[in-house]
Parts: sequence; structure tokens; C-alpha cells
Amino acid sequence: MNPDSDDPSRTGGKICVKAFTPWDDMLAFSRVVCIGNEAWVSACAPLDSQGVMVGVGDAYAQACQCIKNITQALAKVHFSAGDIVRTRIYLRSFQDLDDVARAHRETFARIRPACAVLAVADLVLPEMRVYIEAEARRIGAAPATAQEIQ
Repeated sequence: MNPDSDDPSRTGGKICVKAFTPWDDMLAFSRVVCIGNEAWVSACAPLDSQGVMVGVGDAYAQACQCIKNITQALAKVHFSAGDIVRTRIYLRSFQDLDDVARAHRETFARIRPACAVLAVADLVLPEMRVYIEAEARRIGAAPATAQEIQ
């Protein structure tokens, strides 16, 4: 255990969940970081649990996979999609906005988080059409502890 980043007792209760992507060690990042009743999910690529790209050429399928990855990451720290208060969507092209918006709407129509959509010059893999990240806050619930997470 890295005493500077993984031990909640040494980091004011910060819990970091490993990303398990080809980039997590290179960039030294976590999939989700949780402090008390707040959680931040790093931008999720449309990769399945085996690291295989989902929906090559299909922005809707890729957005659905990104959202699935976000909700699965949040579940590891006892959050749900209903706790999401902000999403950020990074698109390779605004031509994909309708398809990505449909996937976002299917999950978040009732939740209605704050949202930003940005078109960027490039994404980490040429087949990727979208990256999505999220922030979540639990209201009225006790924070998760490191013991509960492990």
C-alpha cells in the first residue's frame, strides 16, 4: 500500500480505487476517488472489463459503455447513478452529440446532473468517439469507510 495515496487513515479518509486500464500506472491516477460523501470518477473510456473497445464506430454504444463504467466505479465506493451531480463529456466530434446525448439521457433524465460537452482534438485511442467523467455527492448517508470498500 502506498502510504501517500492509498491509506485512508493517512489521507484524511481519501479512498482511491484503481482504474485497471493501460494508462493508470503511466498517469498515476485512480478510477474513482472518494472523500466522505463526495466521489470523482476519472474520464472513462468505452472499454469493457477485459479492456476491449466497445462499439467501434458507434458513439451511442461507446457512451453507454462509458456510463456503465462510471456507475460500476461508483458502486465500488457505495454510490449510485442517482448520486451523480455533474458529468463531463469529451467528444472527438460534435457530429456524435445526438447519439451520445441519447445515451446520457437514458441514464440521467430524472437525475439531471450539471453537464458539459466538449469536442477535443484527439482521444487516447483512434477508435474512441467519447470519454465521460462524473462527480457524485451523497446526501444524508454516512460516508463509506476503507474497510467497507475492501
